Amino acid sequence: LELLRFVERSVIYGPVLEHLKTAPWTGFGYGHEAQREWYLAHIGMPGVMHAHNIVLSFAEQMGIPGLFALFALFGGLAWR
Repeated sequence: LELLRFVERSVIYGPVLEHLKTAPWTGFGYGHEAQREWYLAHIGMPGVMHAHNIVLSFAEQMGIPGLFALFALFGGLAWR
């Protein structure tokens, strides 16, 4: 699938965005399987244990501040 095609992945992205609202400042921890039980309960697709989107995955793991720090780090390198 194309990376910019959201229709097929919206069944994952929507619930992940809602889940992120419960811990936007801290995230839920590192690793694709840190929220294994949540994904099984809310997504229900075998093998889907992370957001399948790099921005959402980092936001889910580190929270919004961690995501901005990551953008600053890579943005600074790109700018340099």
